[in-house]
Amino acid sequence: MDYPADNYLAEQLAIVARLIKGNLGTRVYMVSIGGFDTHAEQLDYHQALLGRLASAVKTFYDDISYGGSGLEKQVLGMTFSEFGRTIYENASHGTDHGWGTPMMLFGGNTGNGFVGQYQDLSSPDPYGDPVFSVDFRSVYSTVLQDWLGNSPDLVNYVVGGQPVISGLVPAVSPPSGDNGKNVLLGHNPHAGTPGSVEIKYAMQQNGPVRLQILDEAGHVLRTLVNEYKTAGSYTFLLHPPQLFLGPGRYQYRLQAGGRIFQREIRL
Repeated sequence: MDYPADNYLAEQLAIVARLIKGNLGTRVYMVSIGGFDTHAEQLDYHQALLGRLASAVKTFYDDISYGGSGLEKQVLGMTFSEFGRTIYENASHGTDHGWGTPMMLFGGNTGNGFVGQYQDLSSPDPYGDPVFSVDFRSVYSTVLQDWLGNSPDLVNYVVGGQPVISGLVPAVSPPSGDNGKNVLLGHNPHAGTPGSVEIKYAMQQNGPVRLQILDEAGHVLRTLVNEYKTAGSYTFLLHPPQLFLGPGRYQYRLQAGGRIFQREIRL
């Protein structure tokens, strides 16, 4: 499949297509395209950027569907951005950082629907608009639950109670994904204890759990949890000085349900 030349997004998607067709097994891939911070001369730049996005995505889906594979119905594409843009035009024929921005979904029998409220263009506000009508976390919740098949309890724990958008994507039936499994959710600084970190994990079934800290080479340094636990969500509060762990890069590993989950962490 010939992908568009001079299109970095297309180059990335070409690699993803090969990995998918090769049955690598990875469930989530992330690629990127820059240049949307259009503070000046937005009309030309934005049109060119959307053209690159459109040609790259179309070629990607043509590639994975070649020969009647049906993969285009099994692969969902989604855009997201770290910020939106105002409707109000600035003095440089561009727009500035705003609150809201569209999210686009491709493939996966998603159809051509629009979710949310169209923006009122009659009275733009130079500070912050457009106001979003759909919380992006609801889109994440929907994809996690309806497309990837995770349980509502797990999705609620990860995303924080944002409602699923009915009909946004075809709901997997019966639920598959990570249902019935255990999962390492990640870590974040503890708000009330400077220098301490919360490590979060969820048990979808009862069983023995082992949570450990490793050095960068993978050698076990400390065992944080080693016990039988019932299904539920758990948080381990890690105080590095108490465990004589100095500043630096480490890994943490969860062993549960016959699986191993591992991530990097900087203390």
